Amino acid sequence: MCNIDYDMPDLYSQSYRIAKKRHVCYECARFIEPKEKYSYVFAIYGKENSSYKTCYHCFMGQEWLLKTCGGFLHGNLEEEIKEHAEDYKRMDLYRFVVGINKKWNKLNIPKLKD
Repeated sequence: MCNIDYDMPDLYSQSYRIAKKRHVCYECARFIEPKEKYSYVFAIYGKENSSYKTCYHCFMGQEWLLKTCGGFLHGNLEEEIKEHAEDYKRMDLYRFVVGINKKWNKLNIPKLKD
């Protein structure tokens, strides 16, 4: 269930910011509008840099996974929460998944497959 088997980054830095311009959430693809709080992560895996901007809604899902499973994978939030909702039969987790889906549908952007 908890999908946290991954290589630890060489560097992982997380900060909380207030948007000055529009950004796109890495997890749900909704716009993070100016003056909204969001999480910014910069990570280095080997020789590759990665950065992730996460809206507050998705950040709360990441926090839940961190508390419940001890970690999470960036870009896999919807799938992880959905799996936990099905296993635990928790309505709050189903609502979270629906919230992410509504954001994708509203933007009319096809989800990227890994």
